[in-house]
Amino acid sequence: MNKILFALILAFSSQILISQNFPCEIDYYDHSYRCTINTEKYAMWVLDQEKEWYLAPDSTSSQLLTSKEWTIERQKLKQSGFNELDSRYYWNPNTKTVALLSAERHKKTGLLVLSLDYGTNIR
Repeated sequence: MNKILFALILAFSSQILISQNFPCEIDYYDHSYRCTINTEKYAMWVLDQEKEWYLAPDSTSSQLLTSKEWTIERQKLKQSGFNELDSRYYWNPNTKTVALLSAERHKKTGLLVLSLDYGTNIR
């Protein structure tokens, strides 16, 4: 019985910790997004309303990375067709995807935050 109770407490507390890294609902470019995936180091949100203007992405994701992981991810972005507009800003015109590395590290974890906006037409 104690093991079951401990497992339930652990599962519940880990959900609290996960939700502290990434909120479940966000307002972004004056649009509401709801979370579809939310793990300790990755979250994805989709548009929760009709798109009102072209700069608002259809969906967005964020992931926490170490500096070493960012170096690897940066190479993957370049190899998959992203143009490096800045050392922290990448654009893939074929998929209309924007990748942005936050200048500040994540407050709670100290890791870098890489955000991808899908379906963004920056024209």
